[in-house]
Amino acid sequence: MAGKNGRGSHNPAEKHRAHLMGGRAFGHTCLMKTALFLFVICLWGVACDHGAPEETPLRVAVAANFKPILNDLAQSFQEETGIEVVVSTGSSGILFAQIENGAPFDIFLSADESRPRTLVQKELGKSETLFCYAQGRLVLACAQDRHLPQEVRQLADLAPLDLAIANPKLAPFGQAALAALGDDKETLQALGIKLVRGENVAQAWHFLVTGAVDYALVPLSMAQTGDMEFVEISTKRYEPIRQFGVVLARTRKLKAARRFMKFIRSSPSRERIEAAGYEVSRK
Repeated sequence: MAGKNGRGSHNPAEKHRAHLMGGRAFGHTCLMKTALFLFVICLWGVACDHGAPEETPLRVAVAANFKPILNDLAQSFQEETGIEVVVSTGSSGILFAQIENGAPFDIFLSADESRPRTLVQKELGKSETLFCYAQGRLVLACAQDRHLPQEVRQLADLAPLDLAIANPKLAPFGQAALAALGDDKETLQALGIKLVRGENVAQAWHFLVTGAVDYALVPLSMAQTGDMEFVEISTKRYEPIRQFGVVLARTRKLKAARRFMKFIRSSPSRERIEAAGYEVSRK
């Protein structure tokens, strides 16, 4: 009797038809889910291929003397490409040590040539990216109310005095400063000149602008941005301060790093570097 009122039908044809309809619905649902899954995978792949450079910033380790102009260049690069650049600064020696110990930088812009070349020799830098991006210039600087000698060796006539330089063991500009002075620490002290060493040129400059020292031997790029008096030191008194850069071997952003290095080497960037107080190669 149950079959007559429509409940619990035992008709084989009706059961087969219901089974087919359920199977089709289930299959359609599976196809939709599979298509959605593949669509999401495709979107993820596109993001990995094209979005990664913008998602993770390019990390540049730069010698302290070059940081001000690099900040300007990095801002222009980001506006042009959409690639964020994070700048870390310090003395070339300290940055070099950090890179040797695995610091996650993509590019190293040193204030010398030897450290980037050493990284290439140790297979920590990519040899084809090594180039000289600037040549530094050394000046003697002091406050406007103080007498500024035209020759660095005339400082002895003004002694006793405190003279700030960057640490020669860590900073190429500190090495150049010692060479320009031409005397060792003991001889300078005997002449009444006390050396005050900053960790890098930025700290040596800070000593001067805060009045902690009387004079400082610092990069031209720093001196010409302040209110200090300065005179350029003859390049005959120190070895050329050739500043080299290199893309680091461990970078995961090689394409972006190469693009940034190409940007620095462009004519507009070189003009800005030169205006900031450096010599640049026109090759």
